Amino acid sequence: MSWNAPPPIFEGEDERELKLRYARLLAAHPERAGQIGYDVFPGPENYGRALQAQVWQHDPIVRAELERLQDAGEADVLLPTKEQFAKEVLDTGRAAGDPKDKVAAFKLHAEVMGYMPKAGVNVNVDNRSQTIKVLRVPAYGSSDAFRSRLKEQQTKLIANARSSNS
Repeated sequence: MSWNAPPPIFEGEDERELKLRYARLLAAHPERAGQIGYDVFPGPENYGRALQAQVWQHDPIVRAELERLQDAGEADVLLPTKEQFAKEVLDTGRAAGDPKDKVAAFKLHAEVMGYMPKAGVNVNVDNRSQTIKVLRVPAYGSSDAFRSRLKEQQTKLIANARSSNS
């Protein structure tokens, strides 16, 4: 069973009538677009078919019925898609004469498309505060002294890390 394939239609079912019912329910409740399939195909035995019915949103029969309902005024509200709304806002901004109206329309377009971060949202913020310790490397002297200082520093760092994790 593929989720992007239309649902199987069993013997005794009229596919066109099911699609028209789907379109009427979608026109009446556009906010429930993902759940309309469960109304068309009720019951737990039809969950797979209900999920597959979502591809009917793009079916020509469903689209034609939605347009007919909209023209007849029988549909409550047929909400545009995000891209349709963004295009309408962008066209409005381009046609606006006042620069303030243009800026407002372009700002709304950027917010709708997700180009601007929402206020109060921090993305990729690293709040870890770590102390960085630098070991001064002697320019002269024996390497044994350097190794002993390095070993002493490493044991202190390990001890501090263990005590801060507890």
